[in-house]
Amino acid sequence: MITEQAAQCVAMISATYPSWHPTPETVRLYAKFLEPLPAPLAERAVMEIIGEPREFPPPIGVIVDRIARLALAAAGRDLLSAEEAWAEVQERIHYRGYYQGPGIDLDATMKRAIDAIGWQDLCTNSNIEANRAHFFRIYARFAETEIAEVRSEIAGGRAPRIGNAPSQRDLPAPVSDLVSKVAGHLTGNS
Repeated sequence: MITEQAAQCVAMISATYPSWHPTPETVRLYAKFLEPLPAPLAERAVMEIIGEPREFPPPIGVIVDRIARLALAAAGRDLLSAEEAWAEVQERIHYRGYYQGPGIDLDATMKRAIDAIGWQDLCTNSNIEANRAHFFRIYARFAETEIAEVRSEIAGGRAPRIGNAPSQRDLPAPVSDLVSKVAGHLTGNS
C-alpha cells in the first residue's frame, strides 16, 4: 500500500466520524501502520469496521487485527470463536468418543487446544465447566498467537491476495468524491 492509499483509508474513517479531526501526526501514524499491509485487505477491513455500530473511530490496532483475520479467512484458515470450537469438541466427544479420538479433520488451532488439554481428559473429566473454561482460555491464546503471526506475515508482504475486496471504487460517486477530497486535505494535496 502506498501513502495515498493509507491516507484514503484514514479519510474513509474521518468521513464516517465527522466529529473526528485527526491531526497530521495521527494521519502519519495510521499511514505508517497501514503502508506495509496489502491495500485490498486494508480497504476491506476499514469498510467492514465503519459499517459496524461504533461511537468512535477505530484505533489502528482494531484495523490491523481485522486485516489479519481477513488474511486468515482468505487463506482458508478462518478462526472459530472459542464457543464455536467448544461446540465442535463436544460434538466430537459425543459422536467419536474416547477411543476414536477427535479425528484428523480438525482446525489447526482447535487441534492445538485439544492436544494441550488431552483428548482423554476432555472425554472423561466429570467437571465439564472446568474443561470448558480451560479450553476457552487455551483456544483463545492459540487464536491470538495465530493472529499475531499473520500480522507479522502481512506486515512482511506475505499475505494472501483477495481478488474481490471492496474498495473506494465500490462506493457511491458522492461518497467516493468526499473520500478523495478528505484524503487530499489530510495529506496536504488539496
